[in-house]
Amino acid sequence: MSVGSFIRRKRKIILIVLMVIGLGAIGGGAFLILNYNKDIEEGYEHLAEEESLADDYIAMLKAMKAAKSTTASTQEAVPASTAAVPPSSADDPTGISQAETANVQTQVDPDASAPAVPEATQAPATAAPPAPTQPAPVPPTVDTNYEDNLYRFSPEYAEGVIECVLEVPVAKIRRGVYTGAIEHDLDLWMVVAARDEYVLGQTHYCIYGHNSTKQDLSFNNLQPNCKLGDTFTLTNEDGVYEYTITNLFSENRTRVTKNYVDNFNIDKSLCYIITCGRNEHRYRDFVVEGTLTKFTPLEEL
Repeated sequence: MSVGSFIRRKRKIILIVLMVIGLGAIGGGAFLILNYNKDIEEGYEHLAEEESLADDYIAMLKAMKAAKSTTASTQEAVPASTAAVPPSSADDPTGISQAETANVQTQVDPDASAPAVPEATQAPATAAPPAPTQPAPVPPTVDTNYEDNLYRFSPEYAEGVIECVLEVPVAKIRRGVYTGAIEHDLDLWMVVAARDEYVLGQTHYCIYGHNSTKQDLSFNNLQPNCKLGDTFTLTNEDGVYEYTITNLFSENRTRVTKNYVDNFNIDKSLCYIITCGRNEHRYRDFVVEGTLTKFTPLEEL
């Protein structure tokens, strides 16, 4: 075999290898793109479910409050039963009560029989009417989505219970805040309370959510859209807590966890929305601080 023939054959092998690599790269890229688009599509489907659930949750809370108010009003409208008052001497012109008269008669002649009652005045003996037949109670429908008066959303990705609903109008965010889910994978579209120990209205509050520059499924709109003075709300079974944004900042995640998430010395009027920072806040946590400025009981909505 000549040197030229060997080189030509080697070139063919190299070209074949390069073609195989190229086709593999194209196929792999197409696979990644298709799966990426599939994840995007599924993400938006779950986002729609989360927003619908937030609406259902608030509607459920309002219905529960209305039912309690109706029950309380009905109970107040029922008059208390009047206790029977025994006859007194004031009701008898002789000044002697019937009980006293019977006692005197017994003392005078213990063997005396009681006066006969005229037959005309005796009430005819009649059988007691049968008690009306009550329909058999209908067992309540068991809705597995309810637990302890809270709505449980239970697809495979939601391991916790919705504790309240977060709404940030300027960032187009409206979804339930889960508690009890932080130990599980935090999916891109989920929002969770940073600690289960938080009690809205009794402690400060911190909320975690992901941030993606390519998908507006979670908190990516917070950083570019929120400004000082904007408002956001948290709604639970007590009412609507409205916060005014008083600070926007980014810090190292360790410091954010220590100073805000795990710090229960913070006043209960403060709420922190925490996500990953982007651009100038990259490699740090971006934090939206809100101060409680208004509370509206649910029954006043």
